[in-house]
Amino acid sequence: MKKPSFKFTLVSGALLILVANGFALASVAYNRSAKESELKLTERELNKTYVDYGYESSGMELNLNWRVPLQNDPSEMNYGTSIPWFGSFANWLDKAKLAELGFDVSMPETNENAARHYERMRAKDVFIVLELDGQARQAALDHMNNQLNRSCGPEDRGEVCKMSPEMKKNRLWQEENTLSRLFAVDAGLDDAVLRARYPDRTKYTIMRGLVKPVVQSQGNRKLVLTGHILGMDVTKINVPHKFIAEIKDITSWNYNLKPGVQANHYEVIVAFGRNHEPWIVSAKKVEK
Repeated sequence: MKKPSFKFTLVSGALLILVANGFALASVAYNRSAKESELKLTERELNKTYVDYGYESSGMELNLNWRVPLQNDPSEMNYGTSIPWFGSFANWLDKAKLAELGFDVSMPETNENAARHYERMRAKDVFIVLELDGQARQAALDHMNNQLNRSCGPEDRGEVCKMSPEMKKNRLWQEENTLSRLFAVDAGLDDAVLRARYPDRTKYTIMRGLVKPVVQSQGNRKLVLTGHILGMDVTKINVPHKFIAEIKDITSWNYNLKPGVQANHYEVIVAFGRNHEPWIVSAKKVEK
């Protein structure tokens, strides 16, 4: 059989690339043909993905930072910060919710094989509701206040008992001014059902993400089956060239900011389309 000529291979490859690009452009166009929701975010929810080392960069992306409501141990200072390459565990993803998402949760978490059984399960692509500056964020503020103001006994070795008054003040200020206000609060298989449950399109958005079950040990060593949000389908948002100048020279995100220092330097309007994929509508600097 005669081998394809170099010219044939070259033309075929070029056509394949054109077709792939055409599908990608069509998908973007469809997604942006209607706004499913629109959120006003700041540096705390969208931080820069690179450090400026002095060389020219023609593009820019922003990380999408989200959190979850309180994890298993209520004495923890950390109130559910997600890690981009790991995601986060969520208490509201309990056994009933996991079953609703289509997972077989019939094996008791106390079974000696449960941890391995659930670890082997494939993650599912589901719709995840993100709430901006709502009840979950208020609960985070209340939790931090309660932790910082609780009494410490002589045998108490918790983190808060080792903190000076100034450290406590700084920690509360960081919760109030620098940590993300965007919380994952619900999940489902039908985005229309979720939207009916959360109708405010300026406060709630819906994204696709991966979820899987995991057996965790709580502070009292009780084994609990809970959900692990591995991450959202979209973790970075491209900044259109016309908006780069607004935020290009701003110092990269600093988690050690203290009172008296400007915490948020820009505001970004992000729209989410028919495919629940985000894009930036506008961006502007915020003057102190």
